[in-house]
Amino acid sequence: MAADEPTKAWSSIVPEFYYDLISRIPPGVLLTLLVAYEFGVLSEDNIDRIFRANAGLVTALSVFLLGIGYSVGLCLSVPGSKFRGSFFSRAIKHLRPFQKEWLEKASRIPPFKLLNLDGKTDWTQTDYRNMLWLVHYHLKLQSVDAKVMLPKMTAEVMLFCNTAISVLVWLAVHSMHSVCLRTWPRPSVFITSTAVAIIMVITGRRAAQGLIDRRCYYLGVFLGKSLKPEHLGDGLETSVDRGER
Repeated sequence: MAADEPTKAWSSIVPEFYYDLISRIPPGVLLTLLVAYEFGVLSEDNIDRIFRANAGLVTALSVFLLGIGYSVGLCLSVPGSKFRGSFFSRAIKHLRPFQKEWLEKASRIPPFKLLNLDGKTDWTQTDYRNMLWLVHYHLKLQSVDAKVMLPKMTAEVMLFCNTAISVLVWLAVHSMHSVCLRTWPRPSVFITSTAVAIIMVITGRRAAQGLIDRRCYYLGVFLGKSLKPEHLGDGLETSVDRGER
C-alpha cells in the first residue's frame, strides 16, 4: 500500500498541471511574443543580445515569460470559455441515441440524482449538458484513468479556444497599431491570424466531441455496459487502439 501512495499523489497533481500547461501557458506565451514582435521588442538586435547573454539571464527571462504567459492565458480563458461553451453545445446536439440512453439511465442512480432528472422524459440540451458535467466530476473520483484523461482532454479543448482568441487579439492589436502609425495593416497578418483561428475552431469542435465521447465511454464502463466499437466514437478509436484505456 505504501508503494502506491506516490502514484496516487502524482495522479492528483498531474491533471491540474496538465490544465495549466496545456490550456493557458502556450496561448499566453504566443500572444505575448506576437505583441512583443509587433512593437519591436523582439527585434533582431534584441534577440541576438538574449542569445549572447549568460545562462542565468536566459533562465530568468524564460521564467518571466512563462509567468507573463500564464497571466495572459488566464485572461484569454474568459472569452475562451465562451468558445468552449459553443463547442460543447454543438457536440451535445450530436449525441447519439445510445449516449442519451446511458445519460438518462444514469440519472436514476444515486450519485447522479442531484439534478432531479429521474423520470423526466423530455430532456433538453441543458439537461444533457448538466448531466455530462456531473458525470465528468463523479467519474474522476471513481477511476484513476478518468481522473487523468478527462482534465487533459478538457485542457486540450481550452487550448484550441484560447489559441483562437490569442491570434484574433493579435490581429486587433496589429490593426490598431497600424492605424496609430497611419499605415495599412499587413495582409499577411490578416491571412495568417484568420487561418489559424479557423483551424483552431475546427480542431476545437472535434476535440470537444472527443471529450463528450470519452465521458460517455467512462459512463458506459461505470454502468457495466458491453461496449462495442461504435460506442467508442471518433475521439476514442485511436486511443483505444493504442491500449490507452
